[in-house]
Amino acid sequence: MLGRDRDARFIAPGLRKLTPAADSFHPNGLLVDGRIAGAWGRKGGRVDLLLSQQLTADQYDALHAEVAALPLRNPQLYVRTFR
Repeated sequence: MLGRDRDARFIAPGLRKLTPAADSFHPNGLLVDGRIAGAWGRKGGRVDLLLSQQLTADQYDALHAEVAALPLRNPQLYVRTFR
């Protein structure tokens, strides 16, 4: 998972639509195999992910491991698919 930079080159909420998942609550991109596969945001320990494509089981496992490694107390991942 990665965040936007100061120039908003990855996901630019409210500025331009770089992916279908770009919005003001999901300002950070999910990079899978070199491509933006979704966007994520968090509030407290809740990490919300909005996918723009389906992930494989291995990719979900890697995602859960990365969320678990965030410096949050008991992080919880919630996943939705953009339609």
